Amino acid sequence: MTGVLISSALGLFTIPFFGALSDRVGRKPVYMFGSASLFAFPFFWLLNAEANVLIWLAIVLANSVGVYAMFSPQAAFFSELFDTRVRYSGLALASRWRARSPRPSPAASPSLGPLTCSPGRAPTGP
Repeated sequence: MTGVLISSALGLFTIPFFGALSDRVGRKPVYMFGSASLFAFPFFWLLNAEANVLIWLAIVLANSVGVYAMFSPQAAFFSELFDTRVRYSGLALASRWRARSPRPSPAASPSLGPLTCSPGRAPTGP
């Protein structure tokens, strides 16, 4: 909870920073930087260290750099994808298509466990 609180407090500064940066260098480079900085393996290595400070650092870096760098230019980036005469309907269609698209439900997760774990190991660790 402390890591989320710290990253939310930093978000008060990083969201406007990444928004202004996207106005200067473009929406796509900032969005791609945010996407690339969501480092999955180092994030889980920091979580696995079992030290509170490293867990907080992982959460703060993932949220205040990765997620907020994508959230800042997202609205402007998506609205610029469509021409002005179809912008509203284009965004609405894309949003509704995503909401109704088939994706794995949480009920399917237990059946995916054997596919993601090596033999003899539990999904949560050794």
